[in-house]
Amino acid sequence: MNGTIPQVNIWDDHDIIDGFGSYVDEFMKCDVTRRATGGLFNQFDGSIDLLDDLDDHYTARTHKRERQALVERLQKIAAEFSVRITILGGDVHLAALGRFYSHPKLGIATDNDHRYMANVILLEAGLPKNVIQFVPGDPVEVTKVALAHQKFAALHYTGSTAVFRKLYGEIGAGVAEGRYQSYPRIVGETGGKNFHLLHPSADVDNAALQTVRGAFEYQGQKCSATSRAYVPKSLWPQFKARVVSEVEKLKQGDPTEHTNFLGPVIHEASFKKLSGVIDAAKNDSELELLVGGTHDKSKGFFVQPTVYATTNKAHKLMSTELFGPVLVVHVYDDSVNATQAFSETCDLVDSTGEYGLTGSVFASDREAIRFAEEKLRNSAGNFYINCKSTGAVVGQQPFGGSRASGTNDKAGSAALMGRFVNMRSIKEEFVATTQVEYPSNEA
Repeated sequence: MNGTIPQVNIWDDHDIIDGFGSYVDEFMKCDVTRRATGGLFNQFDGSIDLLDDLDDHYTARTHKRERQALVERLQKIAAEFSVRITILGGDVHLAALGRFYSHPKLGIATDNDHRYMANVILLEAGLPKNVIQFVPGDPVEVTKVALAHQKFAALHYTGSTAVFRKLYGEIGAGVAEGRYQSYPRIVGETGGKNFHLLHPSADVDNAALQTVRGAFEYQGQKCSATSRAYVPKSLWPQFKARVVSEVEKLKQGDPTEHTNFLGPVIHEASFKKLSGVIDAAKNDSELELLVGGTHDKSKGFFVQPTVYATTNKAHKLMSTELFGPVLVVHVYDDSVNATQAFSETCDLVDSTGEYGLTGSVFASDREAIRFAEEKLRNSAGNFYINCKSTGAVVGQQPFGGSRASGTNDKAGSAALMGRFVNMRSIKEEFVATTQVEYPSNEA
């Protein structure tokens, strides 16, 4: 039976490596300064990190010759060019599905998009045509056509919560009116208002460094980026001093320069949104600017990493996703009863906002860690202990959250692949039936 399963021949290692090598300059020209690091090679580092979003986990049960081939080749690319590969965009998930299930895939991209070149390289390396169908187009137009089609079968969406809710509703309406041949599968990974929560027993320096990384890597343009923090009053002076000191040292500029920690934000619309928030904060008595608070678009859409402290635990910036380099900290009073204060702050974290994507707790007290883990079980689909709220390694920490953050189907797990496979059971009998009645019917 296995012989009937379509398989894709493995191409020579050097083909795909040489292909990426030939196009490195083109990847780097993908509006890199305007779009920050929103591409294939997105953060440059002297060390080589594991490919975050395409892992052996996707192919663990496929043919032995297939299971690690693509990952190993991409790791070789990373090693050869001394770059960090974090993600290949949404195409990675479905490229893996398309390759290992030999099923076509619909891809949507914008002009001058790195994903188009990745598609070209895969084809030049020997991937059969039509395994991956790359279909660029206006998102609204393509979505309208796809959702109106009788054979529309699945949506795998990554983006804003508002758009996902709209798409979900449109698909639901289509189901209600009998538009589709089957019930479409829907997978979504949307926004987050991700937290760092410090217990009085936390290692302050580690928590501060992890918070700066979590909030400002990738200019805070990650769905998992740290954007709110809760710090006990007893640790606040030390935490505040370390965070401010580290943020002031961050270099921001051209993302092609390896020494720059931050680049610009992705586009002008993002810049306008973030600069508007920063300008409005100047007249907000409930916000104290600790560091940053400036922006400049003369040479790119640059927003300086910014940290506020707020006296209002329900301030809108504690619950509104900004998707940029802005962190807001609330200090809770642990001077009277630290245990009770931590418990109440866990409740506050859980009840603030509509999201449930990622979050971290920092503590050396194991009882406090276990307490927070239980209290915050619905607050974060990816829960971290003594490390930042970003950087899930697929295969080790399958990614996704619930509530307004998505369907929590866990990208990087077999569960996600199962959402797009239509299973069938087959029964065959080899002994003919000779009568209608069963033995139990006999007199």
